[in-house]
Amino acid sequence: MTMTMRSTSLFFFFFLSLLSLSFASNHHYHNHDHSTSNTNATPTPPSFIQQLCKVATRFPDLCVSSLSNSKQLPPNPTPLQLIYSSLSITSETARTVQSKVNNIINSAAGDQNRIRASNNCLEVLKSSLYRIFITTNDALPRNNLKSARTWMSASLIHHTDCVSALTKVNDTKLVTETLSLVGSLINITSNALSLLFLYDHFRNNTASWILSRTEHDGFWGVVKKSGIAGFKGGVPINLEVDVTVSKDRRNRSYKMVQDAVNAASNNTDDRKRFVIRIQAGVYEEIVRVPLEKKNVMFLGDGIGKTVITGSLYVGLPLQSSRRIVLEHILLRLDYNFSSLC
Repeated sequence: MTMTMRSTSLFFFFFLSLLSLSFASNHHYHNHDHSTSNTNATPTPPSFIQQLCKVATRFPDLCVSSLSNSKQLPPNPTPLQLIYSSLSITSETARTVQSKVNNIINSAAGDQNRIRASNNCLEVLKSSLYRIFITTNDALPRNNLKSARTWMSASLIHHTDCVSALTKVNDTKLVTETLSLVGSLINITSNALSLLFLYDHFRNNTASWILSRTEHDGFWGVVKKSGIAGFKGGVPINLEVDVTVSKDRRNRSYKMVQDAVNAASNNTDDRKRFVIRIQAGVYEEIVRVPLEKKNVMFLGDGIGKTVITGSLYVGLPLQSSRRIVLEHILLRLDYNFSSLC
């Protein structure tokens, strides 16, 4: 299992588009208005929006309804203005989810599982809002579309992770309503990511825009040769392992994955990866990679060989939370997912 940050592999986009935690956020990231209109602009005619949404997104009806009601768009928006608007809508929807999750906590009446699940959701929403913020205010203004796609792919997994947490405590009307809203948030994020992907490839030549294929359609990205013997994924070559994690702690290795993560420097140079080799074994722990730990890469021995698992819930079997925790680990890396092996 290989995870790293800010690479530009096309495989990452396709993989992450499929994947449908520990303090709450008190920080707010305010998206700038990058459109050329004001709030009193004439409502946007839906024809151009309908056309692009139909050919470019997996949820065209939601795309049309959300963008047509946007007050940020001018009468004849450019594709880039549609992307900025879609990012703003994603951020607004995520904040609405935050509010509803806080309501779940306030009405939890001491239910620790519900409180933990809600806090997990709040934490990933914080990370998601940060990703949307840097996409809107840093990556796109610098025309760094590969980074924009990376951040929004991570944001998509954050939202999926929120669903995974709340599903475990779906025993009230409020939780059910919140899950429904998060479902819409996932689809809205997916649409924004699709628009980013096509704009990256075709810019304003919208006649060439077409719904991108994924593994759902039997499509897999090109796999490049790697420098790791026996490894068939698209991994960067000549990787130098910084630290190793093993069950038996041979050769001064760490026993816990979290200890290896803690050994990584904060805010490292973008050109330097911190590679953690995790040898075969089942590691029963909750792994958190803070935002300041950049360019962290996990290198495992393969699916079913290197397994990281754990549970944050009282009275639930460990296996029931395995996928949740693995998703937590993935999303907290600011990673690009080059390959699974």
